[in-house]
Amino acid sequence: MDTEIESLERKRDKYRAIKQGMMQELLTGKTRLMGGEEGRTTD
Repeated sequence: MDTEIESLERKRDKYRAIKQGMMQELLTGKTRLMGGEEGRTTD
């Protein structure tokens, strides 16, 4: 049970780090999201 909780906590931390990195890229303008069918573009 403890190992499962630790595993889930590691996954949660990993996804939080990914989300934080993605938000940072959006805020700095490194990554832009386009509306409609253009999809996502990266400069």
